[in-house]
Amino acid sequence: LWRERARRELEREAQAQFTHDGVNREQAFAYHVFSCEFLCVAALVGAASGQPFSAQYFDVIGRALGFLSSVRDVGGNVPMVGDADDGAVWRLDPGASDRAGLLLSLGSAMAGLAPDSATARWLLHAFPGPPRGHPMPQAGWAFPDGGYLLFGRDFGAPSEIKGMVDCGPLGYLGIAAHGHADALSLTLSVAGEPCLVDPGTYSYWCELKWRDYFRGTSAHNTVCVDGADQSVSGGRFMWLRKARSRVERMPGSPGQFDFRGSHDGYLRLADPARHVRDVKFDDASLTLSVTDRVEAARVHRVEQFWHVA
Repeated sequence: LWRERARRELEREAQAQFTHDGVNREQAFAYHVFSCEFLCVAALVGAASGQPFSAQYFDVIGRALGFLSSVRDVGGNVPMVGDADDGAVWRLDPGASDRAGLLLSLGSAMAGLAPDSATARWLLHAFPGPPRGHPMPQAGWAFPDGGYLLFGRDFGAPSEIKGMVDCGPLGYLGIAAHGHADALSLTLSVAGEPCLVDPGTYSYWCELKWRDYFRGTSAHNTVCVDGADQSVSGGRFMWLRKARSRVERMPGSPGQFDFRGSHDGYLRLADPARHVRDVKFDDASLTLSVTDRVEAARVHRVEQFWHVA
């Protein structure tokens, strides 16, 4: 009874907490990895005990790993979007710090390929009879449901250019606990080396000013109006008012990338302001152009932030 109840709850939540295009709804990439580690271990235990999970469950894993593979650059770096607490489900590969890479290695092995990491080999040996034949994670560039779009060229090659625009929701459910006020921000990696970065979390429990800074708008590659965050904080793990992003022009490809988006976070000001951002990348000329416009009736203080690795 308890086993079946736990299975139903895990299957339900796995599907509820990831978007249709594979993004964890916390909008926090570290928690995306953490959640996938749990889901994969549960899948292995289920198969080893003769109680395999459903095809829909494995579809969630496949889509989630496909997204992770897509945003990870050729150097193994994953943008530090949203919160991170460094929790990990396993540490089985001495000296290996690339958790995303180890997770993708396990996902590929579960799909039937030969394991290429000590972590994957250990787990497949510890839980014999692993699930086989579920779809391989498929990389992509457009994740409109989750709210991320990739631009660049030569994905997966040493000459890779990979950029990402954040145009999704703030976080999960009412309090959006692990999301950051990063609407319309972008990151950029060239040849596997981060160039424009999301500074990450720093700490949950240090002085509140530092917690507020790292989750605030000025810590991200976007625009801040009148010194205010796009969303209104209600504490270390709560947002009272959440900026909503909107895609106004959807790009056709990562190489000929022509994006326009906006958000309503500053419509709450006494003189409402609307931030509109155009991001264009041309793979032939290797040109990236970012144009910001703030629409309002009166003068506002507008700051454009760029955080370099």
